[in-house]
Amino acid sequence: MFKHALKSKSFTRNAVATAAIAGAAIAVPVMMAGSASADSVNWTAIANCESSGNWAADTGNGFYGGLQFTQSTWDAYGGDQYASSANLASEADQITVAEAVLAGQGIGAWPVCGAYAGSGTTYSGTNTSGDTSSSSTASSDTSSSSSSSSDTSSSSSSSSDTSSAPAASSSDTSSSSSSDTSSASTSASSTGGTYTVVSGDTLSGIAAKEGISNWHTLYTENESTVGSNPNLILVGQVLNLG
Repeated sequence: MFKHALKSKSFTRNAVATAAIAGAAIAVPVMMAGSASADSVNWTAIANCESSGNWAADTGNGFYGGLQFTQSTWDAYGGDQYASSANLASEADQITVAEAVLAGQGIGAWPVCGAYAGSGTTYSGTNTSGDTSSSSTASSDTSSSSSSSSDTSSSSSSSSDTSSAPAASSSDTSSSSSSDTSSASTSASSTGGTYTVVSGDTLSGIAAKEGISNWHTLYTENESTVGSNPNLILVGQVLNLG
């Protein structure tokens, strides 16, 4: 009886330990799922990466607003109840639609700039009420000038955050990487139309550094070089700056 009692206690302790481990295994996915919730996403950081914080952005590349929606995505997730296109809607309305996209597609809907979702940095956006300047050419020119100025001022901020974004692969040899670094330095400082990728680069960081309105434009120009995944750029790739 005494031995049997000891065995029962041992079995009980093992059962409790097993339940605790199982409980932990169940809890992890729940916590991970929660980390991508709308409440935890820094939309201003993503907008700063996508459009330099210009919530009325419309550069003619097929992406609109601060979070760079395509027209089909904007309509599919209820954006048309706020405005005919994202750049005409307010910052708040764009974020409402973005939260619907997040619920449906996850943060991967922003394949490059989604890396800034958890950033603790805050940014001041421009044109937060949407594009209200379409009634006159003069006001449109002013808005464009303001956007260009915002692109320049955000360059250093975007560059400082590139460590948290998907970076260029450094799969090449060290000697090649060293040669590429010096080549990139020459390319970046010249007025030529190319840029050579170095370790740590991202499309958004390169776009900000080179004064390009957003990374989508750079990617579209170089899709044949980069390939289908804008997250993956390789050291030594030569990008056309347009």
